[in-house]
Amino acid sequence: TTIRRAVEEWGFPYLKLDFLYAGGLTGRRLDPTKTNAQVLHSGLELIRRTAGEKTFLLGCGCPIGSGVGIFDAMRISADTAPAWGTYFYGKQVAFLREPHGPAAENALQNILTRANLHRRWWWNDPDCLLLRPESQLTLAEIQTIASAISLTGGMLLVSDDLPRLPAERVQILSQLMPVIGQRGEVLDWLDHEQPTRIRLKLSGPVGEWVLLAWINRTKQSLSWRFDPAEWGLEKAAYWLRSFWDGQIKRIGPGEAFELAAIAPHGTALLAVRRETELPLQYLGGALHISQGMEVSNWQLMDHEARLEINLPHVWQGDIFLRSASQPSAVVSDEARVSEWKWEDQILQVRISGSQTARIKVVW
Repeated sequence: TTIRRAVEEWGFPYLKLDFLYAGGLTGRRLDPTKTNAQVLHSGLELIRRTAGEKTFLLGCGCPIGSGVGIFDAMRISADTAPAWGTYFYGKQVAFLREPHGPAAENALQNILTRANLHRRWWWNDPDCLLLRPESQLTLAEIQTIASAISLTGGMLLVSDDLPRLPAERVQILSQLMPVIGQRGEVLDWLDHEQPTRIRLKLSGPVGEWVLLAWINRTKQSLSWRFDPAEWGLEKAAYWLRSFWDGQIKRIGPGEAFELAAIAPHGTALLAVRRETELPLQYLGGALHISQGMEVSNWQLMDHEARLEINLPHVWQGDIFLRSASQPSAVVSDEARVSEWKWEDQILQVRISGSQTARIKVVW
């Protein structure tokens, strides 16, 4: 009756069902021959039949096995919190390492260890991305959760009061939209209790590239040596762009690159592109965390290149291209090119716009 009322009378197309483990607790059953898991599953089947296939069902606090075949999406992590460690009554409890308690660290752990469930059984729900500056999370910790959510492909949920967020925090949210939606590989999923490495292969109008994330799970700043061979990449020359700090680097075949001082609980997020012989090559930028999905069209001609930026919101930031020759002009009719410069083969374009904009580079 409750589900039918919510869907048919109130018109809700999306239902979140929480604390579902309670339906599987030990108790007196109408059919004592059924296990707790069977009882829970049969109750969830009734909910699904009543809600109908067009209603989007999100399970939360649900034993994973009992929800298979029922839900469109499933919370796969512990509750996040406005603190890295276990958080109770407004405070981070440093001495209490409870793996199921509210904590950004606990949410991250399940985001990584259950990433392989995404789009196999349901859409993964990693819990909310907390952007508010009033929390105990550092900027590096927020960037880590944002990176893990984006590269594992799950849902993006935000519960902050958006009008109260500072512009730089809204910028982080805009960089995640639209969601990548593709499931990356957690490379050390079975090697370590706390995984640290994610690889996501992408392709689009600007070619093929790989997003690589390395997470510093320690309480100290650490340097990170990136060796392409350790990430399954062929021996070749690559262009790298580090998303969160904006570093750009070319490495030759067999070379490595060291990023210094990754903050405690921070993440190094690289877009890695194999060097081409084309006169112009897209290297990434600050418009979208994928560093490439924002480009919906790419055309190269003799002395001109045209690219189209397409994002479902107002956007601004820098994009970077490798240009063998110094351009003579960078123009756009739909967007504002406030500045551009070319140095050491790298063309940096500062641009702002809304929705779709076409950019022309002439050399």
